[in-house]
Amino acid sequence: MPSGVNLGNIDKECTEASTSSARTLSCTVPAVAAGSTKILDFFVDGPKSKTVGNSFQIAVTTSSIPVTQPDAITAGLADGDSRVSGSSLTIQLLRDIDIDFNRNGVPDIDEAIMQMPIGTPIEELLACTAVVDVLFIYTPAAAAYLGGKLGRRVAQIVTATNQTFRENNVAIKFNGTGLAAVPYATTNVTLANLLSSIQANSVSAFAMLDQMIAGSGGDMVVVLHALDPSTDTFCGLGALNAVGRQGDFRAVQHRGEMLSVINGGPDCLGRMDISPLLATNMGIVSSRLAAPDGGTFSYSAGYGVTDLFVTATAQPGANLFGQAEILNRFSNPLTFCKSVACGVDRNNIAQGADAVYSLNKTRHLVSAITPSAFPAAPESLPNRTTVSASLNYDLEIVQTPVDSVALFGEFTEIQVSITNVSGEMLENLDISFEHLAGGLVSNETQVYEISDPACRILGSNQTSVGIQIGNAEQKPGTLTCFIDALAPGAGLAFNYRIQIDNTPPNLNGAGYYHEMVTVNGMAQLESAMCLPVFANFILANIGSTVCDSVLGRVPGVAPTVPLDLNARPSITGTIIALPFLRLWDGGLISAELRITLNGPLALEIVSYADLDPALQPAFVADYDQTGVLRINNL
Repeated sequence: MPSGVNLGNIDKECTEASTSSARTLSCTVPAVAAGSTKILDFFVDGPKSKTVGNSFQIAVTTSSIPVTQPDAITAGLADGDSRVSGSSLTIQLLRDIDIDFNRNGVPDIDEAIMQMPIGTPIEELLACTAVVDVLFIYTPAAAAYLGGKLGRRVAQIVTATNQTFRENNVAIKFNGTGLAAVPYATTNVTLANLLSSIQANSVSAFAMLDQMIAGSGGDMVVVLHALDPSTDTFCGLGALNAVGRQGDFRAVQHRGEMLSVINGGPDCLGRMDISPLLATNMGIVSSRLAAPDGGTFSYSAGYGVTDLFVTATAQPGANLFGQAEILNRFSNPLTFCKSVACGVDRNNIAQGADAVYSLNKTRHLVSAITPSAFPAAPESLPNRTTVSASLNYDLEIVQTPVDSVALFGEFTEIQVSITNVSGEMLENLDISFEHLAGGLVSNETQVYEISDPACRILGSNQTSVGIQIGNAEQKPGTLTCFIDALAPGAGLAFNYRIQIDNTPPNLNGAGYYHEMVTVNGMAQLESAMCLPVFANFILANIGSTVCDSVLGRVPGVAPTVPLDLNARPSITGTIIALPFLRLWDGGLISAELRITLNGPLALEIVSYADLDPALQPAFVADYDQTGVLRINNL
């Protein structure tokens, strides 16, 4: 409080102290019984020098216990009564989840939840996987957009997320325990607003959420919506829970609060892995830079190194981690990311970052938030494997045009063969086709025709309507094909048709169409297909060599194309920016290269963009036919 106030009627638990700038009332409460309220009485007498109408702030804090109300009181003297009544503090009582009365190294609360037979070896108790039930809820927009593939999309999400937790050595298996519809019709809402409105119980469409949770046994809830294009910049948001609660997850506080919302619409078709959202639900904050106090434990945080990497929950940006690469990893000081530690020891109070330890420590408590309606043992849930960012299992994908050239405005047929050349059964694969323009992924709409029942054309907006031609569908959008499982050595094939518009990319005056396959959002570079395109049969050149140069390029994301012809090459962290790079064939590009630190020293292309070869910049790097790169004026 301000230094000039007088205190009176102070309880015996409290003492006062004053400095030149503040007066402090400190109270020590030895014990508070569970479910009870402790009232601390005092009154504040405003300084006589204050005139009627002035106010001052009383801030309420504690050293170790969160104060839920009030965090501050405005003491007003305008009513002529200078006394301000004391306020009660609502104190959260936390269970010590480490209590181990039998001293076997396994917390008693975990043993009570696991209910494993007496005499179970300690190693088995410590390693026991927790099954966390997830209720998936979908809106009419998601159902209309994904159609009959909605269930497969959910299966892909569960598989990819479980694989991420498994690869990070977190002993949790997520079990999709229900798929329920809600009548939520708004499609122009941001995910943040949708999440907050569900949490506030202000949307009638989710009025039955508590009953859905109880009926399915869902410990966590994932809402799958489909937003109109450009409605939101996020593809998913998760509610952060149990901050400062030292891992004390319990039903009374957290049932219905372990909530995530994801956009399954056209802007987020590659979104397969929601592990960062579920980790956020379990009290993992993005990083200690963004949240210095940490999550449910101080060390429950993501981690990153500026311009090098960030772990799954952290976010790069100019004010945090610069141009860092997002890795499909959780912070863990015992493992390495880009040749450096993936986290900081949890005993480091200020900087500790060990999400893996935090997730493992609270896994059983989270699994017990809602009683299971359909109990599942960990061993009954198989370890399915899919293609993901951390482990890109080997697939051989070949696209072969049925014809050697294509014509503007006409449909041309492409054959696709997919073979699993890994030693693993691969499951829940989402095969998508990406148009490339100048070597860069383009969002330009293409018109596809498909009759294979495993495939669906997802429109570039939610109102795209297809045309039925026999058993085939024609529609503008993105072609997506779903594969449930592909055994080692097994393969499959299907054909699709695409209508190439009259504005294909051009290379040296010739037109071409360039496309690549992605699997669960991961680019399969060997699948790139190029097809020469001509205006009519008369101009068609069966022996066109236009694709010889195109297929040798690595697809990427466009760097910032320089406008300053005096721009010089520069290096930031491990990224070398080349504003102008002249190729051996006379072409001119802008490129970004990364210096790789794992294994032999090398440069890899991060991204590039084609420039007008007639430009005459002041500082030009060059790359010759022998593979020599010269960077001048770095």
